[in-house]
Amino acid sequence: MTTRDPTTRALEVLRYIVESAQDPTSARRIAAEIGMPSTTVHRALSSLVAVGMLAHNPTTQLYELGPALHRMARLVTARHPLSDLVVPYLQNLTQLTGETSHIGQYDQSRHEMMFISQVQGSRALRYVVPLHSWVPLYLGASGLAILAFLDGDSQNLVIERASKELGGKVTGLRERLAEVRLKGYAISHGQRLPGAVGIAAPLRGAGSSVIGDVVLTIPEVQFDEAKTDEYARLVMECAQEITTALGGPADQDGSPRTSIEEPEE
Repeated sequence: MTTRDPTTRALEVLRYIVESAQDPTSARRIAAEIGMPSTTVHRALSSLVAVGMLAHNPTTQLYELGPALHRMARLVTARHPLSDLVVPYLQNLTQLTGETSHIGQYDQSRHEMMFISQVQGSRALRYVVPLHSWVPLYLGASGLAILAFLDGDSQNLVIERASKELGGKVTGLRERLAEVRLKGYAISHGQRLPGAVGIAAPLRGAGSSVIGDVVLTIPEVQFDEAKTDEYARLVMECAQEITTALGGPADQDGSPRTSIEEPEE
């Protein structure tokens, strides 16, 4: 840090805590990570706690995001919902491919997803999916691109649900999820929409957890298999751009967040 302005330094401390995976964290860690003197960090932390932007635990001496910051985040989200933020990125993806693009949003309490935004393609034949309806994660590229990057417990829950709802017909699903994680994207033919090819890549939020995905839907009759890699690259690039805009990781390495364990029989 070269600036001596206390406001700038306080904002630098706040930004570190917001972006850091270490929450709560200590003043010592903050000072070491951002290269700021400990006394300066403590003054910044005290100021941020005083206005509710951070909360301080006197027992552990750790700091975490405070109630005022959470309130501000909710207000910003309400004014600028994800469905609005993503439109320019989808428009660019659709312009590059000529196909319809969508955003799927994941709900971790339901372990399901819904499409919340779409930009229709320019071709005469195109698929339009219904918005704001819950759909399972075990069908189609749109679901698999989310499911593949969830933690092991969440994956097991969804796979068990799929087994019940599909009469046990989930053979090869785990292997397919492993392939999606390796490639960084999912592709499906007619699984969710008959006659449609879907290509999807995951979106991550500020905490690096999966919050949804970018999906490209192409009528199978006009899908050029030779363009698979190009379409996949464009979808992954779009997903990365949105992830970065949301404060997520700068690079998605395609690795699972936790190991995946087989459910007990």
